[in-house]
Amino acid sequence: MCEDNSLNEIYKNVHPTTTKTEEVKKKMERFGLPRKEHLSVLIVGIDSISHGNFIRSLPYTFFYLRKNDWLEFQGFNKIGDNTFPNIMGMLTGLNESMTYKICNPTLIGPLDRCKLIWYDYRKLGFVTAYGEDEVQINTFSHLGGGFNYEPTDYYFKPYIIASERYLTHRIVDTKKYCTGPESAAERIFNLARDFTWTFRDYPNFGFFWMNSYSHNDVNSVSRMDDKIYGFLEDLDKNNILENTFA
Repeated sequence: MCEDNSLNEIYKNVHPTTTKTEEVKKKMERFGLPRKEHLSVLIVGIDSISHGNFIRSLPYTFFYLRKNDWLEFQGFNKIGDNTFPNIMGMLTGLNESMTYKICNPTLIGPLDRCKLIWYDYRKLGFVTAYGEDEVQINTFSHLGGGFNYEPTDYYFKPYIIASERYLTHRIVDTKKYCTGPESAAERIFNLARDFTWTFRDYPNFGFFWMNSYSHNDVNSVSRMDDKIYGFLEDLDKNNILENTFA
């Protein structure tokens, strides 16, 4: 769906690098945490999809999760309107009013002082990462604020900005579904794959969120069923899930 034969270009793309930087190497040496004694954490989220619509629109993915005995949370519901208060409830334990009081997302800076769980993991010596597609509705900056400093060891927002700014994008359901030769969601899946594989032998915390294929139309998420299924299967085949809470 993301192929474009109208351009006279053989190939044009942007690529991230998830290599062990000198800073991260020093961190790993300093903490020296053995993987076998610590569970890594991988959170991969799909925006604007209910439990019922997940079952209806992602049958291959749902069957895979059921077949492999993944834990299914039934009866859970959102705690506020829009993405921000719900993600903050998950990452901080704060409700919407307390979130705006302590971590005001309309200002630049308060989020740096907010008790987001990845800061706790970072202090414990885990290698951390955060990536999200569709910059315009990014969870932490679309209200006008954002982070003053990179919140995680690997912060992929600059990469996503580059993919949207310098590559031809295709709009589907008013969102940037394709950026260059890849769907925006595949970029997030690839980031999660690369990050977990690079640090498969060291405790890590990764938070990856997707909006581009699910945010505006209840049916659009079904286009990605095989991609999501394939992503989960890759994690399993590469033994990433053996020591990871996902």
